[in-house]
Amino acid sequence: IIINPVDNTDMKDTKVTFIYDINKKMVNLKSIELITNETTKKTTKTTTKITTTEKNATLEPINKDYPIIKKSNTWFEKTKIPKNRGLTQIKNITFIKGKPDNYSDNNSNWNSYDATDPNSTNKVTIYEDLINNHVYISSNGKDKIYANLDSSSMFSTGKSLQEISGLEMLDTSQVKNMSKMFLDAQSLTSLDLSNFNTEKVTDMSDMFYEARSLTSLDLSNFNTKSVKNMSRMFLNTRSLTSLDLSYFDTKNVEDMYGMFFWASSLTSLDLSNFNTEKVTNMSNMFYWASSLTSLDLSNFNTEKVTNMTSMFARNENIKELDLSSFSSKSLKYIPTGMFAYMGNLTTIYVANNFDLSNVDTPNPELYYSGDKHDIFTGCSKLKGGNGTKWTSSSVSVTYGRIDKPGQPGYFTLKQ
Repeated sequence: IIINPVDNTDMKDTKVTFIYDINKKMVNLKSIELITNETTKKTTKTTTKITTTEKNATLEPINKDYPIIKKSNTWFEKTKIPKNRGLTQIKNITFIKGKPDNYSDNNSNWNSYDATDPNSTNKVTIYEDLINNHVYISSNGKDKIYANLDSSSMFSTGKSLQEISGLEMLDTSQVKNMSKMFLDAQSLTSLDLSNFNTEKVTDMSDMFYEARSLTSLDLSNFNTKSVKNMSRMFLNTRSLTSLDLSYFDTKNVEDMYGMFFWASSLTSLDLSNFNTEKVTNMSNMFYWASSLTSLDLSNFNTEKVTNMTSMFARNENIKELDLSSFSSKSLKYIPTGMFAYMGNLTTIYVANNFDLSNVDTPNPELYYSGDKHDIFTGCSKLKGGNGTKWTSSSVSVTYGRIDKPGQPGYFTLKQ
């Protein structure tokens, strides 16, 4: 590393300290100390990236001795396992180093084929037990298999998938796309993804969509710092009772549409570390997460959010909502159904910068059987801060404001 002096400064008495991050292959400037006879000047907390390269077009494994599996869901495109309505009936997927114990060539009960990415110098082989609908993904003697840069729909093999084992062999360090990865895996009951490296992933949309039988989901090692899209990520994970996302880094996420839609068994949800300053879409975010009794959204920044349609609809067990951190300044359309059918909701706390009554444009792309101006339908226990009580004839966006004398509304100003 060469430091070029500025203005011919004599740098012979300058101490420069760097930190080399082995995992990220990055050099960070830690501090510079200019030492003179009179004084010592020091700058710290500088995190200038000195040297790093990234190619988006190709997958470049850390160790090219390990094989790479085909992209997306194309790895099982040659399957002979029977299909039902176009979906395979794969029940089990197991990652292994060699051949299955009971495999034999020229046996009609078995099928095998290549599933190697074109950029890989080593092979990935699929072995299919056609009697038990069991798929084995083999590294052919290697300790691991690299997941493809595009791993979208990788395990979206059909509704019959019950178990994935040997995931510790799958190296996800190069993956950028995990959208729909476990889409429609309706028979899976548990997933331990604690070994997943998600540092480079930018898309997690629909990742667990319709994984409706999951009761256990370990995402404890997920690094989400690069993710931009989390829309519908947990949609219809209706058997999950808990989900710890307290360590999620969401500073770059732009889309949270339907993120917890129909996660109807969740009893608690810790979003205390969520950074939402870049999010533009929160429509349907908590729709029908009906077992929640409270939501702490005190750190939510909604200054860029343009869509809040049905955001909290059908959360029947929440009694109070504190939206005092919310801003409505970027809302483009009326948030139709935002609080619809929250039958036990009594109070909505807001600050002065959250006023829905001045948003008067219906969303032309929204299909809604009722009046698109309605946002408080079914909120029979709701009351504003000045005593305005909910009535079935007053459910429009006009009442989406702080309740004051001469200005009825259903919001309460947070003191």
